[in-house]
Amino acid sequence: MEPILVICDSGKPHALNWRGQTHSVICVLDHWWEAGRWWEAECAKEFYLVLTAQRRLLLCRNPNSGDWLAKAA
Repeated sequence: MEPILVICDSGKPHALNWRGQTHSVICVLDHWWEAGRWWEAECAKEFYLVLTAQRRLLLCRNPNSGDWLAKAA
């Protein structure tokens, strides 16, 4: 996964800048949380599977830092 800039509207991804290009999110296909490795003090992470005009992307948000990561799905 690689760092990405995500713009949210009402808490959901609305647009993103990935690899130097801006993409509008057409729809959120799925949304879930994963607990993380609690025994290593890793926080839970939020995941979105989104569809843009160009591709499907898996987005991951760290709620503690606000950082986003992405990879093609």
